[in-house]
Amino acid sequence: MPVSNNNFMDKLLRDVEKCFESEKNKLIEFLNTKGFNDTQSDELAFAMRRAVYYLKINKAERKKIEKATMKYIRDGHKKNKKNHYKAPR
Repeated sequence: MPVSNNNFMDKLLRDVEKCFESEKNKLIEFLNTKGFNDTQSDELAFAMRRAVYYLKINKAERKKIEKATMKYIRDGHKKNKKNHYKAPR
């Protein structure tokens, strides 16, 4: 059974958050060793949460996720376009 777009994005966001939480402390420590203070490290680590996830997964899985994400975005644009550009009668 195919996964709906909303379920796909919900699962992706949960996976990103889970991966980020497991790697956050390592990333903050790394940023601290590069001269960032604790506040800067926290902010940068949070900003990089998606990158952490994509760097942890293998290339083949990353490509599948990228394709599904692009489909999700295109479907959203099509839906918005259809709703905004109805021809007058």
